[in-house]
Amino acid sequence: MTTEKNRIDRDRQYSTKEGHARLIFSGVKSRAKKENIPCTITVQEILANLPDNCPALGIKLSWTQRKGQAGDKDNSPSLDKFKPELGYVTGNVYWISGLANKIKSKFTTDQMSNVAKWMQLIENK
Repeated sequence: MTTEKNRIDRDRQYSTKEGHARLIFSGVKSRAKKENIPCTITVQEILANLPDNCPALGIKLSWTQRKGQAGDKDNSPSLDKFKPELGYVTGNVYWISGLANKIKSKFTTDQMSNVAKWMQLIENK
């Protein structure tokens, strides 16, 4: 029964933007501790700016759905470390979409820029 109660409590937290952000923050703190990376931001800092849309891609963030609940994780909010080596510290943490985070984690700025330039060349033919 405890498992069912925990699920209900989590679902209730995910039903609000702030509750969802707090759950993500809780996971971030645990992950940072496990990976031995700095995590000095506060919950107040991360709650101060909860965007409706991904600042990188402009897609709507699904704040009130659990990850994967809608079937697509691309619009799930993600607390991103801009420079991963710095950790979760003030000025290095941003809310972006799961898709933006996935793209950012796989490519360097130069690689993304080069692909964008190539795509523009093809589109302008």
